[in-house]
Amino acid sequence: RGGAGGVVWPSTPSRQEILVVEGPFDARAGAEVGFLSLALLGSTPSPEVLRSVSKLTGSRKCLILLDSDASEAAVEVLKGLVGLEVACEIRSVLPFKDLAEAPLEERRRILG
Repeated sequence: RGGAGGVVWPSTPSRQEILVVEGPFDARAGAEVGFLSLALLGSTPSPEVLRSVSKLTGSRKCLILLDSDASEAAVEVLKGLVGLEVACEIRSVLPFKDLAEAPLEERRRILG
């Protein structure tokens, strides 16, 4: 895993923020609602992955949306990205396990 991650581009970009999620299916779910989505491939990314996220975001804000069982990990991802001067906020996927599980309309609501 190390420095691995995944990027899913939306077919019709409609959001300025970049979505940071755990897995590739969550990234695809985010892209379906217009987000450039970055999959960390887990909830504890390496410093190398966080640096890559920082480079990809540029001056754009990140929405961190990890699985519902990873709230503490989301805070650690937030701290790591803020330390790299990336503007971030955490969103909750509850009551769903992850973004991929949420129906399309619920994804839109969660991501606002």
